[in-house]
Amino acid sequence: MRWGWAIALALGTFALVALGRKQEPKMVYELDDKGLVTLSPGVSVVTLSPDAMDAWRALVKAWDSPLVVKDSYRTTTKGEHSKGNALDVTIPLEYRAGKAGTIEWRRRFVGAAQRAGFTAFGLGYGTIHIDTGPARWWTYKSGKDIGYPAKLEAEFSDRVPPEFAAGGNAVPDLTGVA
Repeated sequence: MRWGWAIALALGTFALVALGRKQEPKMVYELDDKGLVTLSPGVSVVTLSPDAMDAWRALVKAWDSPLVVKDSYRTTTKGEHSKGNALDVTIPLEYRAGKAGTIEWRRRFVGAAQRAGFTAFGLGYGTIHIDTGPARWWTYKSGKDIGYPAKLEAEFSDRVPPEFAAGGNAVPDLTGVA
């Protein structure tokens, strides 16, 4: 059986929650000032870059509900995850692609993330990738990036806010979205 981990943040405290068939006990811990988190004693440490940590803290403070991190630091990939600059945030079930309110939720989330300092966004079905690397955006299917202009096709219209489509390949400024 394959297990995943999620980091839930509520009121400044992180809870590690196992994702899978069996529910495991929650492990509560806090990040230190350098962005280091021990997931379980002596087993794994997650590191976020200072810029990503500052942006994450600002986003959490500004966002109106708990955020669940599906994935952050990876040693096996190239790109912003391996640099400690990226997080994949789980979209609440009621706002997954194809459901009422999903576009508005994504607009609000991206705007809040931009105000916090994030610059890049991967718009998945149930996940939004955020990072502090070069400004860019994409959408993906089955874990694979859908290139431009395919990412603007009708198949992805339930996950791509209209400002993204209108801006083509550029990241739109949604900082003014409430």
